[in-house]
Amino acid sequence: MLVLGLGLGAWVRARHEARELAEGRRLAGQVAELVSRARAAEPAEAARLLAEAARLLEKVPDGRAGAPYATILAERAAVAVAVGGADPDALAAARKLLDAAWAVPGADGQLRARIARDRGAVAALVGDLAGARLWYGRADELEPGSPEVRARLRALGSPPGGKASVSQPGDAPASR
Repeated sequence: MLVLGLGLGAWVRARHEARELAEGRRLAGQVAELVSRARAAEPAEAARLLAEAARLLEKVPDGRAGAPYATILAERAAVAVAVGGADPDALAAARKLLDAAWAVPGADGQLRARIARDRGAVAALVGDLAGARLWYGRADELEPGSPEVRARLRALGSPPGGKASVSQPGDAPASR
């Protein structure tokens, strides 16, 4: 009887794990489809699709701890600026999304460089030149030699390759 119970328990556990794996694949497919559609959509529709993709990831254990979630947050920030332009509320929303994306663990250097570059652009748009220098400096450290970042640093009066600390995931942003 004990052997039958152990065998039945293993079978049930395997079925449960298979269902979880299938559900994870289904959600990953849905998220990828939403992001793909958002990239081709008008900004207002893109905002809706990306918000839906973020909600799907937030339902999954550890869904907020990886590059896909950080990418969606960065995309949402870009859409917020595209929709709102230099409107202070749109820029504040973009800054908040980019700060959240910066704090996501598991993002690679290239994604973190993009987040830092976008955060520098938002800081520059609100007139926070020190913050823009800091964020572009972080982008320069993460993606050395980027012509775009170096041009922006020069325009801000900072030499490329200057000192800007590259914070680790979870660090509080230095400028607000």
